[in-house]
Amino acid sequence: DCTSYLPLDEQEYGYSIFYFNDAVYLTQCATNAKRPPHISRMEKDGSSLQDICFLDEGENFTGKLFGYGDNEILIEITHVSVEGQTEKRLERIDCNSGKRNIVVEYPNDSYYGLMAAVNNRLAFIKIDETGYQYFWVTPSSSDISLEECAKTEPIGTLFDDKDMTYTIQSDYLCKVNTESKEISATNLITGQVYEFKYPNNLASATWVGLTHLFDDNFALSVDSESGLTQILLNSETGDLTNEVYSLSKTNNYQIIATIQDQVVCYIRSDERMLENQAEYGLSGETCYIDVFAIASKDEFLQGN
Repeated sequence: DCTSYLPLDEQEYGYSIFYFNDAVYLTQCATNAKRPPHISRMEKDGSSLQDICFLDEGENFTGKLFGYGDNEILIEITHVSVEGQTEKRLERIDCNSGKRNIVVEYPNDSYYGLMAAVNNRLAFIKIDETGYQYFWVTPSSSDISLEECAKTEPIGTLFDDKDMTYTIQSDYLCKVNTESKEISATNLITGQVYEFKYPNNLASATWVGLTHLFDDNFALSVDSESGLTQILLNSETGDLTNEVYSLSKTNNYQIIATIQDQVVCYIRSDERMLENQAEYGLSGETCYIDVFAIASKDEFLQGN
């Protein structure tokens, strides 16, 4: 009787799940199943499950699904030809009819990938032998050229993802340069820049990253011999605070979502004994259960 029950046919596997315009969208990418890769939609209570789009032979979904306008979704699709050539494109799919329209074909000279959506623009990445480069694409434009957009609409500068790294998190472009000891976050909508002070007491082998928590709150992520930790940053002064989060399987602070003034967090993984083992001829078998919690934003910043 469960309205949200998702049947899995032979050789299928779990769905990727997305939420857009008060509906839940599911992508199934199994290529050897009875049905080809497809997108389905259900109401937010799990009812009215219906298939809206099936792919053709040799096609599959890759990457995330993004809402577009009022009634369309954007998703990357790969196609392997009979000759074994792989082609990639971004398509726009109507949420009701399933009608497909190509937004842009991806060139084969480099790797291109859709990374994020910020307002009405898409953030792509280009990777080749020269390095990594983020850039903007406006999906409503006609005759889009990813090569040209990478040249004319860059986000940040070319980086190597070693000494210098850019990441797009929410609406922020986060930058870490371990050589010049620069850490900053730029709001891609307003242009506001936050600059943070690089700690001088870190060993050379220590990995350093910047994590956007929520609103204008950031943490310095540090991975050293003692493990992975996050140190809360003061966005007004750029200084490190005394609030340190040690990240482990049993003690985690991973933010899953924010809801008004609250955060939903993954906090730990518990090992538990499997129930009713004797009925199945088992003994001493354990499993892991993920545990989540809700806290106010202020409580989270205080480590509670």
